[in-house]
Amino acid sequence: MLLWGTTTCTGWISDYIIAQNMLSRLQTRKATYLAGMLPASAMLAAVGYVDSVDGAIVLITLAIGIAGVSFSGVWTHVLDVSGEHSALLYATANVAATVPGFVSPLLVGLFLEVAGEKQGWGMWPKTKEQ
Repeated sequence: MLLWGTTTCTGWISDYIIAQNMLSRLQTRKATYLAGMLPASAMLAAVGYVDSVDGAIVLITLAIGIAGVSFSGVWTHVLDVSGEHSALLYATANVAATVPGFVSPLLVGLFLEVAGEKQGWGMWPKTKEQ
């Protein structure tokens, strides 16, 4: 719900900013992208330093929701760039962004099978519990 809300509201705000000539279209797209991704990435980085599971869940949820601010600059940029071919470009970009989501677990599984689970995860720093 937070993702939907931030995406929708930021779209309206971006349209208003462009219509009032406060910023150019490109400047508005860049500003919304940064406004969404910088806080979201900071929250995701902070998850590694939170001691409770509840705190981590709250940070991840907020990061996903705030990342919706950037979507008004990303999704509409496809229309700006490709015009009548935007559907094809967006579909291609969506496939390219989705493929790592199912290829990465396969590669990690293969890596752990070859290197062994204990050795494979040995590259990560030790946590307090270890």
